[in-house]
Amino acid sequence: NLPPQLPIWGDLKAVPAMSGLWPDQEIIGGYYTTLINSSANRNSNIVLSCGKLNDSVIKPGQIFSFNAVVGNRTAAAGYLPAPVFSGKKIVTGIGGGVCQASTTLYNSALQAGMKIVERHPHSLAVKYVAPNHDATVSYGSADLKFRNSQDYAIKILARVYNNYVVMAIARLQPDGSGPSGY
Repeated sequence: NLPPQLPIWGDLKAVPAMSGLWPDQEIIGGYYTTLINSSANRNSNIVLSCGKLNDSVIKPGQIFSFNAVVGNRTAAAGYLPAPVFSGKKIVTGIGGGVCQASTTLYNSALQAGMKIVERHPHSLAVKYVAPNHDATVSYGSADLKFRNSQDYAIKILARVYNNYVVMAIARLQPDGSGPSGY
């Protein structure tokens, strides 16, 4: 159970119940953001992108690309229409909400000491994270990339839990296995 009155966003270390979503993993950093007044389509897009990110393994020195893993946000890929930013306007676009996943991953990567290679701010302020802590993505133009700067492989853990987007970076053993025998 989560404690009442959680901040809208934060470090997983501050909320042990969220780190506890993966009790058999050695988490080196993580972050959560809150789904605020999020439509069913937006939530569906976030769940879909988290599913694609979850269990992604990044070797030491390897650069992770959000767009390469999550893929193009199209209706054929299962993404739904939801609000997106286009310049200084909010319009409907396929895959709206995916940026909350990229933002949560960006902050998780920072918490885990990863080297950010590419990150782009939104054209308007978002409400689910502090100013200048967001990371917009747009397939083919804006990506979130980071380098695994550890001397061991890591794994991304990503899910939607209650009304939170929760992500963590876990350490993998030298043979590629995690504490759970991954």
